[in-house]
Amino acid sequence: MGIYIRGKPRPRRSISDALDEAEEDHFLDCEGADLVTRLAALLLDLIFLFLIHSAIQRTSLIATSYFSTTGTFLVGFAEPFFLTIESIGIYFYCVWTVVRLGGSPAKLLFHLRVIDAQTGQRLSLRRAVVRELIGKYFTCGIFIVGFLWPLLRSDRRALHDLVAGSVVKKIVES
Repeated sequence: MGIYIRGKPRPRRSISDALDEAEEDHFLDCEGADLVTRLAALLLDLIFLFLIHSAIQRTSLIATSYFSTTGTFLVGFAEPFFLTIESIGIYFYCVWTVVRLGGSPAKLLFHLRVIDAQTGQRLSLRRAVVRELIGKYFTCGIFIVGFLWPLLRSDRRALHDLVAGSVVKKIVES
């Protein structure tokens, strides 16, 4: 019989850590999302954002007209309040969902995930802000060429993905 020599104790990983690592490996193995699916998700996101904007605007209009007819001092506070609510809603819709869930609601419906191009992890808050608010505004809002950039690249990454170091993957169930 051999002699048992105790090895170095390895730190124990939780089941959650092991599942996260397996998910990241799976995401990296998936293929990049094609332009048509990404544009469909963008269109659906714009529809969702328009509905949110309309609901907040209508509520603001009702509140402002109510406060002006009752003569309260809250008339001046209604517009900045609802503008703040709208900004918070856009932040949660565009940035928080990418950080927490891995994509905007429309991307999730189309089985797309926004991940780190190197590690396969979800984006950090800083990188999500760079991608969603700064990168998309400058590369796609000002220069339309940002959305067409995936047609020129083999890895199908848009210009705002290159800026943030992210990639959009089409997730397949295995």
